[in-house]
Amino acid sequence: MIFSEQHRRQRNPFASVVLVAALAFTHVTINTAEAREPAPVIDASSQPSAGDLEARLEKIERRLNNQSMMEMLSRLDQLQEAMQNIAGQMEVLNHEMDNIKKRQKDLYVDIDRRITQVEQKAANLASSQPTSPTMLGSTPSAPMAAGSPPPSSSPSATGAVPGPTALVSPQSKQLQREAYDRAFNLLKDGRYELAIASFKAYLETYPNADYADNAQYWLGEANYAQRRYDVALQEFNKVLDNYPKSSKRADAMLKMGFSYQELGKTEDAEAVLSNIVTMFPDTTAARLAKKRIQDIKRR
Repeated sequence: MIFSEQHRRQRNPFASVVLVAALAFTHVTINTAEAREPAPVIDASSQPSAGDLEARLEKIERRLNNQSMMEMLSRLDQLQEAMQNIAGQMEVLNHEMDNIKKRQKDLYVDIDRRITQVEQKAANLASSQPTSPTMLGSTPSAPMAAGSPPPSSSPSATGAVPGPTALVSPQSKQLQREAYDRAFNLLKDGRYELAIASFKAYLETYPNADYADNAQYWLGEANYAQRRYDVALQEFNKVLDNYPKSSKRADAMLKMGFSYQELGKTEDAEAVLSNIVTMFPDTTAARLAKKRIQDIKRR
């Protein structure tokens, strides 16, 4: 046993050497095998750089901008086309307005010509009535002798009295009414310029007619509708000055108050409207005047 133990210890160094060599050979073999396997290669060119990303972003932005620009250009083309259509429609409307104005002018000239003819006939008829024996209700008298006194101006046997009242015949009144109705219908139709001209012609021809005060009032209304408030004030004031017994006085004063307010003269407006409440109580004009005064004070 002692020999065997000594013999084993003597052989251990050699075994250790063999073992170390074997381990070294194994390590070299493993390293050689690992060296034979290619290492993973990373292509740097396949990875996007910061410059490439920026270029791509710029490209996307350009596309978006181009798309937005195209949309804007398309909308601009649509707007231009719409404007051209509107311009064409305006041309058509202006042409139609010119035609309407021309027709209105021709119509007024024709109305004026007819009114003039009718007035001339009425004047000739009226001037012939006082000298007509049948109209006066008497027979022709014998020629006056020299030095004889003039005939008496007393009424004739039939009671007819020659004078201004005899000049207004039923035919003349009918003509006056027709002329007034024509002017008033023009006003109702919104043809204010023709209505103004017709009312003026009516007042010049028939200043003492039954509807003269109404014609004067509606002349003011036509100008008020045209926003000619200064002119409307003058025309409404003529109702008060020229027709003191007219039933249109309260309405004329009311529109005077409205006209003053439109012109920014609120003090004058309140003064006129207050006069309506005092002078024409319990009327529609007074009620409207009170309401307008309250509106003015709230402002």
